[in-house]
Amino acid sequence: MDSYEIVSEAFHAVEPAISCGLAGGFLGTLGFDDSSRLVHGCSGCGFAMRYGLSQHWKSFIPCPVTSLHENDVIFGGEKLLKKGIEDVEKIYPSEVLFILTSCATEIIGDDIESVVLDEAERRSKRIVAIDVGGASGDILDGYNRFLYKTISTIYPPLLDETDGCSSHSRNNPQIDILGIIPFFDMFFRGDMQELKRVFDAIGIRVNSFFTGQCSIETMRRSLTSDLAVSLNKNIGERALKIIRRYTNIRTDSFNVVPIGFEYSRSFFFSVSEMLGLNLRKVSGVLDREEEKARETMIRGFDFAKVMYNSGRVAIIGETSWVLGLTNFLLNEVGMRSTLIALTNNATSKDMSELDRILNVRNNQAKVLINQDNYLVRKYLSESQPNIVFGRSIDRIKELENTVYITWQFPSTNRFILFDRPYLGYRGIGTILDDIVNGFSSIWY
Repeated sequence: MDSYEIVSEAFHAVEPAISCGLAGGFLGTLGFDDSSRLVHGCSGCGFAMRYGLSQHWKSFIPCPVTSLHENDVIFGGEKLLKKGIEDVEKIYPSEVLFILTSCATEIIGDDIESVVLDEAERRSKRIVAIDVGGASGDILDGYNRFLYKTISTIYPPLLDETDGCSSHSRNNPQIDILGIIPFFDMFFRGDMQELKRVFDAIGIRVNSFFTGQCSIETMRRSLTSDLAVSLNKNIGERALKIIRRYTNIRTDSFNVVPIGFEYSRSFFFSVSEMLGLNLRKVSGVLDREEEKARETMIRGFDFAKVMYNSGRVAIIGETSWVLGLTNFLLNEVGMRSTLIALTNNATSKDMSELDRILNVRNNQAKVLINQDNYLVRKYLSESQPNIVFGRSIDRIKELENTVYITWQFPSTNRFILFDRPYLGYRGIGTILDDIVNGFSSIWY
């Protein structure tokens, strides 16, 4: 493609740009209300989860672990797992207990399912076993495994408790939303509030399924939803399939998350169309939302336009989010691109969409598809952006007069106390606020 140049190296230091499957599974459990968790693995796994998340969320998050030792690795750790369940039940009693595997336990081959089935029956408790050892993939893979296993374990008993799935009327439809990883996405609470706010104005109820504040009750309500969608095609594919298997709910997923004007309108309009709503009314709601967002955009524009037009931006993160932010910053704000670094595998469809986005205003960029922090730092230094949307680990001393905006995991320099969104129409204001204040801090 003429709009971008894929940069790579045959030999480089491999510094993974994203964490392991265990992290994804663990983060998923944190978004489930009245739950506890136990990592079946070595003590280092528990410490890594606890330390990493305490840095990201600036607070202590307990991570019980079975603490395998050499003897357990050789002869098996099933007895240790049973003891761990007993201990967790005493300290952290809950409605649902999640058991997460690790590299060590997957290599050993412990029969986790057998232990969980026995313990669940003996305790009359919901226990979900999730295979998320490091070799199973990255954070996104681990979160996908969490979604699939939780749904496949908890849905069947809930179906037995109900009289079947019923649908709401066309005038009062209900949807479930997947695609936002709790706590991994710093803005997940604000993003869900924004999506709910706009959908409520349209006349659609959001059940908030597996996007934080999930519970047995939200799962029960999801059985009567009219539609389940994933904001991010990298998250929830298998989960959506199993939802279709158990229910008559329609499912769909989006290639790009709703960031900025174009993708926000497309998302809300598409969901409304799937539900058979009055599209003229929907357009009216979205027109009003867009007008409010543009009023925010031009507030103090004489001051801000210099920053918008002076932006030579590098964008680092997960593909679906990077595509949305790139389109907003380049085509709706007016910045120029220098580097786009993707921290997960990109498909040919992703690259075609990126090419379309860059061609709208004749932008060109270096695109890094190697998931390597070493290369991210190298090409950041070479491309010399004056604003970077990335992670805390993307700060480099060579770019002293560069604005750094942390918007992706991990974040060690930013904590979201107020539920600010990055998605939807109010997300536009959040992003612009970050840009203006970022440039102000180094220019004035």
